[in-house]
Amino acid sequence: MNAEHVLKSASKRSLARHAAVILLLALSAAFIASCASADRSAKSMQEAVGTVTTIGNEPFVRVALQTGPGTMLVLSCDEPTKAQLLANQGRRARIQYRTVEQSPEGTIVTVLKAELLP
Repeated sequence: MNAEHVLKSASKRSLARHAAVILLLALSAAFIASCASADRSAKSMQEAVGTVTTIGNEPFVRVALQTGPGTMLVLSCDEPTKAQLLANQGRRARIQYRTVEQSPEGTIVTVLKAELLP
């Protein structure tokens, strides 16, 4: 009975060690994946300066930033930012964004931050 007790105890310790190793590997993998995705998102964030304008007709008006002759960024942003930019058409602004997709109107970008310039 003593030998059986020793085997069960050793088996429990072995199982606990395996579980700890598996948990450590899983946490390490999650940490590495989060670091890689944070690095990717930091690299994909861009900045642009231009004049706030609109494109399209009512009721499908879209806010845009004209960054140069023939260069238009179509802005996808939250409602408060959109309202602020619409109220300041013709002013210069700086935006931080991520590119979403290309369209005939221009490059559609997701605005992370918008700042009106003097």
